[in-house]
Order: sequence, then structure tokens, then C-alpha cells
Amino acid sequence: MILKSKKENPDRLIDRALRGAKGEERVEEILSSLPDTYRVFHDLPCPMGNIDHIAVGPAGIFVIESKSHRGKITVTPDGNLLRDGRPFEKNVVNQVWRQTMWLKETLESHLGQSVFVHPFLVFVNGFVQVYRPVQEVTVLPGKWLVETITKKPSRLTEQQVDAVRQALYALHASLQPAR
Repeated sequence: MILKSKKENPDRLIDRALRGAKGEERVEEILSSLPDTYRVFHDLPCPMGNIDHIAVGPAGIFVIESKSHRGKITVTPDGNLLRDGRPFEKNVVNQVWRQTMWLKETLESHLGQSVFVHPFLVFVNGFVQVYRPVQEVTVLPGKWLVETITKKPSRLTEQQVDAVRQALYALHASLQPAR
């Protein structure tokens, strides 16, 4: 862990990292209740760090960024996400968009065809009061995640789902550090 300034408290950074890891584990647990027609990948390395979760199934491909922030999550009329009325310390909507676009481009190069990837931002501890996409990113509480995915109409055939899964397995294997 690298401190960006002398004012940063290492204990606070460790607590934030642990809370983030617990949030990712909670979303992993939630995703385990998806139907068997879905495959979920966790912690896929990417140029921005990692993608927390990717779900692939009949309803499509989903990039899922987990957040464990507490407080009330709202959106301004002009599309800025807030926590307790204040902006986040970093732009979490842009974060999930960068991950989504990287995955889309990477899958398209592997598959040789266009794909659509749904960007999701999931809060496991916050009180989410966002009722529309924010800059085309679905923002929701963890408890609504599986239902939101499975209620989407089918976009992929079984063969397309299998091709995306195989591409993700290969991508995941190629991005793992050598042992």
C-alpha cells in the first residue's frame, strides 16, 4: 500500500481496503444465486486495476463494480453520484465505464464480433436512492442485483454465451501472474 501524502492515516486506508474486500465478497455471495445458465468471473485484472465481477448469461454480459460505502447514495439532476450529499472521493461511474469499455473491446477482439456489456455499480452497505441509470450505468443495492440481471430480456443465444465464457476463461488465464 502506498501513501499519497504524509497526512494519510495507514489504519484508515487498511480499514477502507478491508471494507472494500468484504463488499466484494458480499457481491460474490449474491451472484452465487444466479441461475446455472450464468457464469461469474471475479477479480479479472485489467489496465485500471481489476474488474470486481463479470456475469455472463442469457441476459448478456455484466461488469459489476462493488462498493461498500455507507450512507445515502443519490444522484444530482445533471447525473453526478453523491454519498450523503457529497461527491465521491473518485468518480466511480467513470471507473466502471472504463472497465466496461476495456472488456467490450477485449472481448470483441477475441470473438471477432460486436458485444454489448452492461455496466453495474452495486452498493452493499449504502442506502441507494437512485432510480434511473447514471450516465448509462445501472446503480443499485446488492439485494436487487440478481433480480435486475435475470429480469432483463435474453440477448445471447446459448452458443454466444458459451463463446463469451470461453473467451473470458482464456482471458482470465492469460492475465494471471506467472508462478
